Amino acid sequence: MRSIITLLLLTMMSQHINAQEITIGKTWEIQEPDPIKLAKNRAKTIPKERLKPKSSFRKKLSAKGLFRTITPKQRTYTPTHVLDREIMNKDGKVLYAKGFKFNPIQYMRRYKNRIVIIDQQDALTVKDKLLPSDIVIVYKGDLKNTAEVLDRRVDMLDLLTAESMDIKRIPVIVTVDYENYRYELLEFNPEIGVPL
Repeated sequence: MRSIITLLLLTMMSQHINAQEITIGKTWEIQEPDPIKLAKNRAKTIPKERLKPKSSFRKKLSAKGLFRTITPKQRTYTPTHVLDREIMNKDGKVLYAKGFKFNPIQYMRRYKNRIVIIDQQDALTVKDKLLPSDIVIVYKGDLKNTAEVLDRRVDMLDLLTAESMDIKRIPVIVTVDYENYRYELLEFNPEIGVPL
C-alpha cells in the first residue's frame, strides 16, 4: 500500500515539473503593426470620389408600401402558388408538372411560434406582451436599436415574406392555421391595445 502511495506522489510531482514552461533561446516582443489600425489608416487616404456608396441591401430587399393599422382587424389569407416549370427527380421523371397549384403550408414544418411584425416605434409597447417563442420582424426602424429595446433578436421584413403572408398593415400578429392551410392575421393598433 505504501509503495502505491509513493508511486502516485512521484507521478503527480513529475507532471508538475513537466508542466513548467521552458524557453530555449531569446524571445522578442512582436513588432508588427496592428492590422485593424493599418486598414483604418489606409481607408482614410482613399479619395472620396473613389468610395462606393454604402450598400442599399435593406432598401433593395425590404417590403414597401405597407400602412399603419388604424382600425384593428382580423383576417385570413390562404396562399396558393402555381409552378412555372416542371420539377423532376434525379432520374428525370416529372414529380410536379408545370402549372401545378399548391399551398406551401401543406409542406411546412409545424411550429407554434407567432410572428409579430412591428415598427421600431412599437417596441416598447409590445415588449412586455411578447412570448419567448415569438418571432419579431421589423418593418421600419433600426434593427439593432429595436433588438436592444426588446432584448431579443429581430429580423427585417423583406418583400418576399410580406408578399407570401399578404401583409398589408403594420403592426400585425401572424399565426399559421395548419388545419385549414392558411395564415391568420391580427392587425392591431398599439394606441388602442396590444392583443398579444
